[in-house]
Amino acid sequence: MMLNEGKPQGCWAKVDAWLAPLGSYNLLLDLDICITGDLAQLVSAAPAGARDCRHTDSNPWLNGSVIAWKSTEQTQNVYPEKIPYREYPRGEQEYVQAALGGFIPMLDVVSYKCHLSGKNRHKIPDNIIVVYFHGYPTPAHDELQQYSFVGSTWKGIERIERV
Repeated sequence: MMLNEGKPQGCWAKVDAWLAPLGSYNLLLDLDICITGDLAQLVSAAPAGARDCRHTDSNPWLNGSVIAWKSTEQTQNVYPEKIPYREYPRGEQEYVQAALGGFIPMLDVVSYKCHLSGKNRHKIPDNIIVVYFHGYPTPAHDELQQYSFVGSTWKGIERIERV
């Protein structure tokens, strides 16, 4: 397999993870997350991705903020010879799902914005292992520091906001 000419940029840099050694168990985590449980419970034999608020029966979309898998020849083949930027304008998440034929949803990984909005923000259900953030707000926002699951993860981390 030929490697890309130059390193993939932005979100596409995550495709490097799919070259993990055969048989290895892998967990790919974005930076804008809060870990609230045992990460070892996420690793499985099949590629799994976090549920996404856009996910419906007719639109099986899963977020790539948290992906766990056991490396096989099929998963190693996800790494493209050339990054298909134009064919997948929504980014590497769309590409990886197409290359693998989909993901298995992770029910214990949720979106803050979509699954924990409103009055449920202050308490995370016991079975949740990771809360991921996409778009606004991010866990770096001062308004979210009051919630124990955010503050315990992000306490003392210099927070830089996008303008």
